Amino acid sequence: MNPDLIQQNGERTFSVSVWMFQSVGWFGFVFFLAMALGAGFSGETGVAVGFLFFVLISFPILLLSGPISISASGMDVLTRSGRYSMKWNEVDRIETGASMMVLFADRRRLCIPLCKFWSGVDREPTLLLFQRILDELQIEMKPSIRADYLFPKGTRVPL
Repeated sequence: MNPDLIQQNGERTFSVSVWMFQSVGWFGFVFFLAMALGAGFSGETGVAVGFLFFVLISFPILLLSGPISISASGMDVLTRSGRYSMKWNEVDRIETGASMMVLFADRRRLCIPLCKFWSGVDREPTLLLFQRILDELQIEMKPSIRADYLFPKGTRVPL
């Protein structure tokens, strides 16, 4: 890591919220659950099962998204299912999907919402630091169909 990057930002940690992303998850979960219950109570079992599929798709959004903290040394995500962390010097590659970004380090992975879903007071400095780190470490973000369907692996940190 370039000492200038650390010196400019110190070990300051920038945090961003992903409330928009979580709102979509909550809306999908509540809406499709209500639709499934309505279909089930009206005797439309097949339709209810179809709606339950969408409930299951919404559930990981609620479980695996949360505030993201980025510093010059690494990235942390605090979710309902735990805290996940990865150091920048461990990242091999990054894959992006329609809504998720996956950082890979050997067989480990950290999954976070794309930058377009980040918000908060620190959004701009976080984006600048994130881009600087990617440029410095020469990590490219490559599009991938599977990025939206992966779960974190080997990056959970005890609370």
